[in-house]
Amino acid sequence: MFNRDKNVEDTDLQKAITALISQLDDHDASTEEYTTMVSNVKVLVEARQLEEATDKPNRPSADTMLSVGGSVLGILMILGFEKANVITSKGLSFIPKIKI
Repeated sequence: MFNRDKNVEDTDLQKAITALISQLDDHDASTEEYTTMVSNVKVLVEARQLEEATDKPNRPSADTMLSVGGSVLGILMILGFEKANVITSKGLSFIPKIKI
């Protein structure tokens, strides 16, 4: 829902992968050197994925933050109403339950 455009700079791993892939065009697919280069690309891609997984901060998504903000706003509205009036209905049952 809330996609952010990420300006991803080429890391050293990405530059190495790109260079290796461009060199693959110059070699015949049946040679041993080509097979070695393909396995090197595979290792580099796995290393990049591992690096990206460890670089991402463990933040809640924007959807989660919006949901929490809506719940807090609802609670604040109920508390504000309680100051002026008495709650006689089951209005508190409309607040979403916390899922763990």
